[in-house]
Amino acid sequence: MKKIIALKFAFLCVVSMFLVACGGHDFEGAYQVKATGMAATAYGGAIPKVDIGSDYLHFEGQPPKTGLIFEEINKGSEQWLKVSSKNSNDTEVVHLKIIDDDTLEINLGVGKLIYSRI
Repeated sequence: MKKIIALKFAFLCVVSMFLVACGGHDFEGAYQVKATGMAATAYGGAIPKVDIGSDYLHFEGQPPKTGLIFEEINKGSEQWLKVSSKNSNDTEVVHLKIIDDDTLEINLGVGKLIYSRI
């Protein structure tokens, strides 16, 4: 009887670890966005806060963009957060460079958008 209870407990631990590993990503939260270079001029300082969820982006003042897939990937020595749609008809993909645990960056070529967790 004790072996059955121990096996059930072990099974539940394995399933729990699997579910935790599959859910979400490490960058969920609210971010303040700062623009640099010519991007700052283009945006005119009117960049809203953004909430990053497990499967959505919500820019302040706009409806949330839902049905997203967030995937952490490595490219050489750099880490990136790949954002794509679950909808197979939507082919838009955005790569945010992971600077640290609280900072993401998009290089626009003429400037950068830096997302800092608040």
